[in-house]
Amino acid sequence: MTLAVLGTGKLGGAILRGWVRAGLFAPSEIALPARASGRALAAELGARVAGSNGETVAGAEILLLAVKPYQLASVLTEVRDQLPPECLVLSVAAGVSTTALEAVLPDRQPVLRVLPNTPAQIGAAASAFCRGAAATNDHAATVTRLFSALGLCIEVAESQMDAVVGVAASGVAFVYLFLEALTDGGVRMGLPRAAARQLAAQTLVGAGQLALETGLHPMELKDAVTTPGGTTMAGIAVLESAAFRGIVMEAVRAATERSAELGRPK
Repeated sequence: MTLAVLGTGKLGGAILRGWVRAGLFAPSEIALPARASGRALAAELGARVAGSNGETVAGAEILLLAVKPYQLASVLTEVRDQLPPECLVLSVAAGVSTTALEAVLPDRQPVLRVLPNTPAQIGAAASAFCRGAAATNDHAATVTRLFSALGLCIEVAESQMDAVVGVAASGVAFVYLFLEALTDGGVRMGLPRAAARQLAAQTLVGAGQLALETGLHPMELKDAVTTPGGTTMAGIAVLESAAFRGIVMEAVRAATERSAELGRPK
């Protein structure tokens, strides 16, 4: 497969590095634009540097669009005449619908939206994707294979993509906030900060991995470490008195609604 990448910043670079690391693309199969970031990434990976954006996409079987959302329309307008009809267009721009992408592209161009979160940088992303009108099961299978190399990848309806932002994209920051609080709690109780941070971070990693690998409901996993009258129950009682679960759900709701607002045409 040949791959063109437009948008070689942090997210685009992280995705491309992950794909090369997983052996999904050989460097010779990758074309990058002749911008400073594109040249630097090409030198790092051994990829080919094309001239214009149009030259970058010419002959590509897959196009990864990782430009800023406000740049998408102008970039697609620039390359649409050079884009092969069967090229699979993958957009990781938040808030830009498949309908909006298809309006700029030639008829029946296969388009999929993908929302990976920032742990894609270390191959631990939580990604979700949705299909455009011309995307087939084969296209969906390709996206699943590509983004599973960066972590977890699931398919959702496009109407659910804003909720994906709330749970996974913005949710990363919510987890970091909890991580910071858990660390500070350990420091307050006498742990050195470095030790508290390591213990707290690994606790989050381990808890998430256990939930994924066992498939057990979080309530079951919680109950397994909650003994009557014990330390865990004492802490949970404090969290419940502060409406911890309700606050988290409200944070997801707020992020979801804001994502929908940002995606509406101006």
